[in-house]
Amino acid sequence: MGCWYVGYGFELLSNEFWSFIVKENNVIACLPAGRIISATGLLMLVWAFFSYVIYVFTSPNVPVCFPPLTGCVAISTAGTHGEIASIFYRATVLPAASFLGVSAYLVIQYLSGLGLQAFTVLDKVRFLIGVVLTPLFLAIAEAILNGYSTTGVLEELHVLFSGLAFLGIILFELLVAYQLLKLEASRDNKLLFCLPACALLFGLLGGSVFNSRIVEWNVFLLVAVWLVFMGRKVSSSLPLGAVAGGPGLAAGSSARL
Repeated sequence: MGCWYVGYGFELLSNEFWSFIVKENNVIACLPAGRIISATGLLMLVWAFFSYVIYVFTSPNVPVCFPPLTGCVAISTAGTHGEIASIFYRATVLPAASFLGVSAYLVIQYLSGLGLQAFTVLDKVRFLIGVVLTPLFLAIAEAILNGYSTTGVLEELHVLFSGLAFLGIILFELLVAYQLLKLEASRDNKLLFCLPACALLFGLLGGSVFNSRIVEWNVFLLVAVWLVFMGRKVSSSLPLGAVAGGPGLAAGSSARL
């Protein structure tokens, strides 16, 4: 299990300062980074699929299907048409949005430990997309619905911010996977690159073959599964108790709290 010690703040610190922190036990917590990233992907799947299942069992005349194959309902339908399902939907979507930002930050720390985070313009853009904008757009998209079916401008705004959120997830995952693939063309890294690449292609071209709900579910499924596999990679790559930028990671890399 890979984890990072978290101190007071977000400034860039040297390896020597990390040693001081560990020595003096000036530590808030040890975050199991890989597990958090994987759990975020699982939480997203639970949010979407369990909301639909609850919707089926608690609302009349609901089509029963496997949505990624048939697109019988949109992901947000359970959150706006089922009284009980909408409670579960809203109770899981906001934590999922928050954990997306946390997971993106932990992924960036992992790249830093591999020597792949140099704070270039591209790195800053990736941070902005993954940690800030994507969770914000997702939260705004679902806050607009607020448990009710909307039409007109509100519906258009929901679609807009949902689209921006998932485009952000895909771009973040592609940028991360591309760097990992450049570092090592392993089977795991190829899979991590193929998942968001397929999500992007399906999002851009799938509408010409499938209905929009099928496209929505499959893009969602691909980006969530990426998080699960990325978390497993982080967990398997970092030794127990490893500190980002410290022993167990690339020598000479810096740690960011």
